[in-house]
Amino acid sequence: MKLSQQSQAIIESAIQKAINKYTCGCEQTIVTDIHIQPNQNSGELFIYDDEDEELSSVPSMNGQPTKGTTFTKMLKEFSVPCFAA
Repeated sequence: MKLSQQSQAIIESAIQKAINKYTCGCEQTIVTDIHIQPNQNSGELFIYDDEDEELSSVPSMNGQPTKGTTFTKMLKEFSVPCFAA
């Protein structure tokens, strides 16, 4: 199953929103882990930092998995170019 361009744009926007919380325009370096947690049953996607604080979320996606397809497999098919700062 492939993500639609709209779904990919929504996910990229949510990830960028999470990453932007760590940009300050100063020389300070911030180190954290970012966890992306999909909910296979609801189609929701949550993004957390290493202290389990929610940074961003996607309420529901139109590319919901069908029988035989997991949401995680669907996410693996799309790349995240917005990690490059």
